[in-house]
Parts: sequence; C-alpha cells; structure tokens
Amino acid sequence: MSNLPAEISKRLFSIYVFSKVKHIVDFRHVWGVISILFEEIIKDFKNEEKIKIYNFGTLRMKRTKPRPYHHVRYGVFMMSEGKNILEFLLSQKIRNKICSQLDIKKTFGKDKK
Repeated sequence: MSNLPAEISKRLFSIYVFSKVKHIVDFRHVWGVISILFEEIIKDFKNEEKIKIYNFGTLRMKRTKPRPYHHVRYGVFMMSEGKNILEFLLSQKIRNKICSQLDIKKTFGKDKK
C-alpha cells in the first residue's frame, strides 16, 4: 500500500493513514478526521476558495463562462452552461525544479522519432 492510486476514497485514505500511524490511534478517530477533512475541502471548492498545500501547490475550483456552440442535430446555435474546472498551480519551487531539468531541444526537437 505504499503507492496510492490516482483516485482515492475516504475509506482507502483512512486505511492508509491508519497504517502509517502504526495502529496507535483508533480507526474510528482516523475515519472521523478524514471525513471532516474531505467535507471541508468540498465546502471550500463549492465556495470557490483556494486550497493551498504549502511547498506543493494550490488547488482552486474555477467556473468557465457560457459559450455558444452549434448543435448538429437541430442545426442551431445554442449556449452551453459554464462548467466547473479544478485548476492546480505548482509552487514556485517545484516549477523551477522541473523547468531546470527540462531539455526543450531534446523534447521537442525535429529529429525526435
């Protein structure tokens, strides 16, 4: 269980934390803390607030503007509803580290096969 999957549930995350604290804390307490954490994150996303994870980055929910599109079936232009998107911004430290190790010519060169 050292590698967590990309999608994680409260149950799986609680089991992971419970194993990391070496079963010293009761599982119900771990479950309660994780539940409160998830509820607070959801509440912040609904209020369009930023969630900052220090030395890692910032998460925020952003609402896009409604846009016109052509509906093929009816042959008319319609307006789409604005969508909620989750935006992640890397911290400056990590961004600089990635950019310093990126080789543009090697990545996007013409002789790349």
